[in-house]
Amino acid sequence: MQVTSSSSTKDRMVGLSNGDSDQTTADIDFAIDQAPSGALKLFEGGVQVGPTNLTRVQGDILDVEVVGGVVRYVKNDVVLYTSSREPLYPLRADASIKNTNAQVESVMISGALQYVAGTADAVDDGLSQQSDHGRLQPRRRRHRLRDDA
Repeated sequence: MQVTSSSSTKDRMVGLSNGDSDQTTADIDFAIDQAPSGALKLFEGGVQVGPTNLTRVQGDILDVEVVGGVVRYVKNDVVLYTSSREPLYPLRADASIKNTNAQVESVMISGALQYVAGTADAVDDGLSQQSDHGRLQPRRRRHRLRDDA
């Protein structure tokens, strides 16, 4: 998941989650918080992790990525923190907007979904389908983001 930092004076958090049960920050499994002060904070399940002296400016490219089954937080292609927490698949983009009229803009999620069946993996070419709630859902029950794409 990638987002371009904006100059907003509103507090918002965006990241990756296995589910979306509510709008709180604690519901986001792996998140980047863009504070109005210019501070950049990393969270996992509502708990701050990683360095506490991070900053951001407008135009910074912020990523929460999964590589080799490991979650990494990245700013402008520099790894800020590598999580020790294993992700639960499938992962989706998730956000928590803390202020009225705040927005999350320029968010991109990418990667290939991969069907997991015992020891044999098969690529799912029909990545997702629209659910009745307007969200993209995997066609098969067990998927995970493929790291080698």
